[in-house]
Amino acid sequence: MNAAKAIELALASIVRTYCQLGGKVRVIPWQTPASDSNVDPNKAEDGADARPLTARFPCIDIRATPPVNDEGNPYTYFCDVALLCCNTAPDDADHATISGLFGEVQELCEKLRGQQLGTEGAELAALKASIATTEPSMTIANVRFVGGTTPFEDADMLFIGTTMRVDYVRAGT
Repeated sequence: MNAAKAIELALASIVRTYCQLGGKVRVIPWQTPASDSNVDPNKAEDGADARPLTARFPCIDIRATPPVNDEGNPYTYFCDVALLCCNTAPDDADHATISGLFGEVQELCEKLRGQQLGTEGAELAALKASIATTEPSMTIANVRFVGGTTPFEDADMLFIGTTMRVDYVRAGT
């Protein structure tokens, strides 16, 4: 069982479904980058995406930590998941694109947390269903914020993100 991969795929799916991203934004789960329909199947000799940098961005990179056992409850595990919005600085000098992407991701994460605390809605139901399809032994117990990435620029790239913690239990543990 690969809980981190299941969570990455599920979050990528609901980001694509519930966020207004536009057609060229890539949503990339770290363990399965080819699951993004905007990935170029033609690779360079080193295996990297052969397209120019501007054709690979903007994107939302989704990376989950390996599972950690919750010290307070031996039956509960969690993965922290970074949802990092990225774009090229020359193509987004006013930061409008990356700000819009982050706004969509942040709104989705707030909906997930709100639905966790109140009435389950479509977004949380979709997250749970996607994880159950990939890893049937996992049941989501909680979704919450645990941090974020302060906006920064490096080598003509822009970054901003948030981190969610997905708590879950596994059947048979």
